Parts: sequence; C-alpha cells; structure tokens
Amino acid sequence: MSTSPLPRKADIRKLASSGTVLEGLVEIATLERAAVALADDSGVVTYRLEFGMSEEGILSVDGCLEAVVQVQCQRCLEAMDLPLSSRFLLGAVWDDEQARTLPKRMEPLLVLEDTVDTVAIIEDELLLCLPFVAYHPPEACSRKVGYRTGDMDSVVAEEPRKNPFDALAALKKPDK
Repeated sequence: MSTSPLPRKADIRKLASSGTVLEGLVEIATLERAAVALADDSGVVTYRLEFGMSEEGILSVDGCLEAVVQVQCQRCLEAMDLPLSSRFLLGAVWDDEQARTLPKRMEPLLVLEDTVDTVAIIEDELLLCLPFVAYHPPEACSRKVGYRTGDMDSVVAEEPRKNPFDALAALKKPDK
C-alpha cells in the first residue's frame, strides 16, 4: 500500500494500475464549493481513496471520508456541529453511455482526458453527505419545538363555522 499526498490532478490509469491509496487530511477552507454551503469553513476532512480495477475491468475508486462540519440549524439559525461519514465506490467513465452500463454498486466518475481531480472527488462526496435541512436535537436547540403564530393567550374561542357543504347535503336528502 502506498500513501502519498493528495495530488490535485492525477492520471487515473496510472493510479489504478499501481493500486495507489491516497489518505490524509484536507482542510475544509480549501474546498470552495463545500465552504460556501457550510456555516463555518474551519475543520478538516479525513479521506481515503483506493484506486484499482473492479472485477468487471472498470477503473474504480473505493473511498471513504469523515468530517465534523458546522452547519446552520434551520430552527434557531445558530451554528451546530454535524458529523459526516461516507463510504463510496466510483467507476471511471468517459461518456454517458458508459455511465449507464456501470454496475448498480458503482457511481459514475466522469473522467476528462484521463485525469481526475482528486480534491473534487472528496468535495463532491462531502456535499452529497450534507442534509437538505439540519436541526439541533430538540433539547439542545435554543428555540422551542412547535409552531405558533402570535400570542396563544389571546386566542379567543370562535363560534364553529358552518360547513359550506351542508347546503348540498340538504339537497341530497330525499323529500318526505
């Protein structure tokens, strides 16, 4: 197993033929797209990318990543820690037709001119781990769970409204 620093661009054929394993840390601040999606760009992503050949003869990247990122709680709008972890298997493809024929267990990795952007692989996987909406646990959030509009003490009991379909029900009843 070979451990090397993370190259920005690398020849995927060479990496796969030599069975290269890249592992280490990358700062979240260097991941431009991910940093924009987070409440704070501090912290690091721990990654491991293992390049090789699948049973079907497809150049593959077997990877995993872990990070604790800062996202905004959508209930109280304060920053919160969110632990992320991902395990993924990518198959190298050069066009859409190859992507459609990949085995179900693999996700496509579009390769242009035989090079891959290893930082983009990590950044893409990190972005895919982020939830659409993040909340603190109810006991840790500064806002109380539940929805209210206005002051609940000032709510006056209203007279029950008439059902607009009562008139139709009366028409539907047979005459006696």
